[in-house]
Formats: sequence, C-alpha cells, structure tokens
Amino acid sequence: MDVEPEEFVKDKLVVTRAQFFSLHVSLLLCVLLATLDQAMVASALKSITIALGEHGYLPYIGSAYALSMVPSLLIYDRCCNYWRLSPKWSLILALGIFEVGSLVCGLAQNMQVIIVGRTLAGFGAGGLILLFTTLSSQIVSYQDGVVLFMKTEATFEGFAGIILFISAIVAPALGGLFADKVSWKWCFYIEIVLGVVPMIIILRYLNIPYTKDDTTIDVLGVSLLFASLTFLIIPLQLYQISWDWKSPQSITMYILSILLFLAFVYVEWNAAEPVLPHTMFETTTMPALMMVSFCVGAAFINGLWNVALFFQLNFDDNQTLAGAYIVPAFIGLLIGSSVSRKLVDRFETFIPSFYAGPIISAAGTILLAFLHRDSKIVERVMYLFVFGFGDGIIHIIRNRALKAVSPTDLSLRYTLIAAACFSIGSAFSITITGTILKTVFAHRVRDSDLIQEAIAYLRSLGNQVDTSEIFHLLEQFYFQSLKDHNSVVDFGKAADEILYAYNSAFRISMFCLLPFSILMMLMVPFIKVTPIEE
Repeated sequence: MDVEPEEFVKDKLVVTRAQFFSLHVSLLLCVLLATLDQAMVASALKSITIALGEHGYLPYIGSAYALSMVPSLLIYDRCCNYWRLSPKWSLILALGIFEVGSLVCGLAQNMQVIIVGRTLAGFGAGGLILLFTTLSSQIVSYQDGVVLFMKTEATFEGFAGIILFISAIVAPALGGLFADKVSWKWCFYIEIVLGVVPMIIILRYLNIPYTKDDTTIDVLGVSLLFASLTFLIIPLQLYQISWDWKSPQSITMYILSILLFLAFVYVEWNAAEPVLPHTMFETTTMPALMMVSFCVGAAFINGLWNVALFFQLNFDDNQTLAGAYIVPAFIGLLIGSSVSRKLVDRFETFIPSFYAGPIISAAGTILLAFLHRDSKIVERVMYLFVFGFGDGIIHIIRNRALKAVSPTDLSLRYTLIAAACFSIGSAFSITITGTILKTVFAHRVRDSDLIQEAIAYLRSLGNQVDTSEIFHLLEQFYFQSLKDHNSVVDFGKAADEILYAYNSAFRISMFCLLPFSILMMLMVPFIKVTPIEE
C-alpha cells in the first residue's frame, strides 16, 4: 500500500472485522437475490402457467425483469444522491423495491399482475447490483494497524464467481422443488425471507454518511431509452395474443420506438452529463465490447430460459429434476471462465478467446436444439455444459477487456453500462425467440390433422379448448386418453403430436440464437486492447 493506513481509511466506513465480513456477506446476499431470481423462476414456469393461464405472456416474466434493470443500473445511484439518501437508505430502498416486487408476484392471480411484480423486482435488482459495486470498496476494517478492504474489481469478479456457483447449484433445483412440493409462489416468497437478513445488518452497521455530489442526472436520456425499448418489445410479445405485427397498433409502436431512440441519441449527444460518456465512442473498442455484452446476455440467458421450459414440458413428472438439468450450463460457465482467464494470462492476448467462446457457444446451441424427449441424461448434461463453457469463455474476457480499456475514473460507469447492455440483450432475445416459438407452434398445431380432430372432438363434448395454452392442452389430451378408451380419436398420439409441434418450434427458436454468436465474432476485429497485469 502506497499510503499510511490512517490516511487510507480516512474517507471510508471503518468497522470491526466481524462487521466487515457481515456487511460484505449482506451485500453478497443482496446480489445473490438479484441473480438467483431468474434461474429459480425459470424452473417453475410450468406451474406458473398452469396456475395463471395466458401462456402467451410467458416471455414477459423474463423480459420485464431484465428490461426494468436497465434504468436502475444506469442512474439509480445518481437519483438517490439527488434525493439526498445516504448509501444505507439507498440500499434499503433498492432491497425494499425488490422485495415488494417479489411479494406482488407471489400474490398474483393473473399474468398481468405478475408482470408488474417482475418489473418492480427488476428495477430493485438493478439498484442492488449497482450499489454492490460502489459500496464494497468503501467498507474497511482497521484493527491493530492492519487494514482489510476489497477493491471494486476484485470484489466484482471474485464474488461473482461465488454468486454464480451458488446460483448454479441451488436456484434451478430450488425453483423446481418449490413448484413440485409446495407452490410456485414460494419462488418469490423465499426471496422476501432471505432479504430480511441483509436488511437487518445493513440497518445496524452500514452508516456511511450522505456526501453531496454535483453530478447531474440524465433522466430524460434514460427515460427515452427505456421507452424506446418498451415500445419495441410490447408489440413483438403481443403477437398472436392481441395484435398482429402489421396491425395499426404495432406499426405505431414501432415508429414511436424509432423516434424515441433517435431522440435518445440527440439528447445524449448534447447532454452535459450523458448516461453514455462520449469517450466511449472515441475508439471502436468500447462500442464493440458493449455489443459483445448485449450478445452474451441474448444468447446465454435466453438459451437457459428456453431449455428450462423445454425440460419442464418434456419431462413433466418432476420439475425439480427439470430444474437440476440446467445446472451443467452454469458449471460449464464457471469452468469456461477459469480456462479463459488462464489462456489470456498465458498468451497475453484476448483474440483467441474472443473467437473460441462464440464458436463453442454456437456448437452448444446447435446441440441443444436437437434435444428431444428421448434424449439420454448424458446428452442433456454434455450439451448444456458445452453451451455454458462457451459463454463462460466470452463472459470473463469481456469483463477483463472492459477493465483494461476503461479510464480509471470511468471504470465503474463502463462496467454498469455493460451490465445494462447484457440485460437489454436478454430482454430483447427472450422477446424475439418467444414470439418465434409461439408462431411456429401455432402453425404446427394448425397443420396437424390429428390435433385438429382431437380439438374438434373435445369441443363437441362442450369443453373449452385454447390452442395457445400448451400445458392445459396437453392435460386435456392426457385426461381424455385415460377417461375415454373407446374414443374415435387417439388422444395419446395427439398429445405426442403436441410435443412434436412444440419441440419443432423449440429447435427453430434455438437456431435463432446463432446470429448472436456470429455477431460476437464480427466484433473482434474492432476490439483493440491488450491484457493488463492482474
């Protein structure tokens, strides 16, 4: 350390060692809640859909959470400073918003309410992630002349590995276990219970005072970006639910999305304190890295979302196992990150990893696309591992390249912008592929004579049949096959036709992730950066 300990701790929160570790564990638990959420909820999608219906709104559960993280990742800290909130109350507010969103989801009786809850939870989660990166370096322990502290970069990368490992092992299986044994609502209630511990510790020990910051808030810029993305995503997800892509409502929203984005560019270009610093665009490296962040979010998060739903539909006897099946992807992600880090250190260049990651990820995506109901367990495990391994390679070197190219005073801002790009990518991808899956499935169902014959027979008996509700449709077919053995319609084969239609749509939606891997490789020539020593 180049400065005296007394000088180093002067502007920081000095606590005992026990309080130091308690506060960092609390911050870690806050981020764990934000990251565990998506994996756990994805494992309970089947139960949520059966309970609430409206299968067409299913992608909103993921995209609303990811999209609402964007504004809070970009300006939550500035807003809290404007409201003169101390770091303690800023963190409590973010955790409170997240908890309220989880409570709304748990109490929801329809998809519209759960989407509102997911939006609130996502906004709170973005604030938790942002404050974790800023507060972890402000807490130190000074005892007997020894200083304990954590640098923001070390905390962000080291703790991220711990968070990801815990999420990988616990979250998917836990979500399925709740759905099987208790209720899908406990996927959200457990977040409220876990949030109590860090809230108590933060209230007791996190006494960092409010410090005035004259930095202005580009609320207009962030609002325009958020509105532009929202107006783009809504008509895409409402296709085949309320609006057609060519309907006047959809066309109007597309036009508004474009106009709002152009307005966002204009505001950012002329803002005194833009959300996107102008220095980002002085070279091609930073925009290329942001595009890579977008693609990683689009490919990995959406891939897991699709696969989780695929397992729940094809292996419907146990959602716990269906959730556990996606764990190899997270393990592959961790191992890929470790391998990539060693390769960069060994060869002192990012380039091989920037190419290897997307190629391996694309190979894993293709393998996953060809999964079917009779796929062996070893196939599911290996395919998911390959998929996660490729994304792990690109994920860690993206972070290291971003760190190497960022000016010291803007390092945190660039990291948060990259996290926002990651969230935008996952929201956009879930929307697009979810819409494609629904469209292809609807066409397959309409073209199947056996399915149409089975639907007509059920309706002749006075049953209501909604072809968009795949889980209810399967249940009706299975129930009728057990109830009426002498039916002129073979409902067992009709159910198999439904699964074939869905699996065919799943395969196409997975292929739609491949352009993101290609786009990542196209960005590599624009990335001009060499590794820095860790």
